[in-house]
Amino acid sequence: MSERLSEISIESIEKQVFDSDKIVILLFCSENWNPCFDLEKTLINIKHTYKANVDVYKVDYNKNKKLAKNFEIISLPTMVFFYKGNEVKRFTGSMDKELLKLNIMIIIKNCC
Repeated sequence: MSERLSEISIESIEKQVFDSDKIVILLFCSENWNPCFDLEKTLINIKHTYKANVDVYKVDYNKNKKLAKNFEIISLPTMVFFYKGNEVKRFTGSMDKELLKLNIMIIIKNCC
């Protein structure tokens, strides 16, 4: 996989997540955990499909443990969805592309 999701840090979260008018998905993951790698590939496709409404970033759990702790992440992978700075949904574990698309469409319908 050549394309990767942009990483987010504690220093950049305010601007990229809390100040965004788009739905923002944070993927909490670990580089060496296969379910995270697979979900990242799916989210890259999602990012391109819904680019007008959705931004997607990843948080490497091993590099940003304080950020993961702030969001009470206890299992990987975890996706946290935000809209206008507020958490609107959270999923833990793998999810296939079609189910993820369905959930994103529901969130877009309810938020935008």
